[in-house]
Amino acid sequence: MRIVTRLPLTELWDAAGPVEAARIRDLGEDDVRDRLRLRPSGVVATISEPLRWLRDDELFAWWRSEARPRLLPAHVERFRLEDFPGDRCWRATEWKLADGSIAVVFEEHH
Repeated sequence: MRIVTRLPLTELWDAAGPVEAARIRDLGEDDVRDRLRLRPSGVVATISEPLRWLRDDELFAWWRSEARPRLLPAHVERFRLEDFPGDRCWRATEWKLADGSIAVVFEEHH
């Protein structure tokens, strides 16, 4: 299984292989909440791990407990890890998939 080797991601994949998708924009907290109402796919990207795809209740629970308290504001270039719980944070981006649906991708920084 393919693992994340660098961030930011330039492509998405799943167990079947590459997923046709285009990175659209950075998302802030309000943007993520708006997108979650549309029931997107969620993708968690952590260095040295495979991409983890989340849907529905699992995505919402993960967002509330893990990403929301550690989310970087959209378009932030510089940040200090010690300003976030556990010295880690997440950058959220919106991606458009080939079928027209969207994915919210969370890239971990630690």
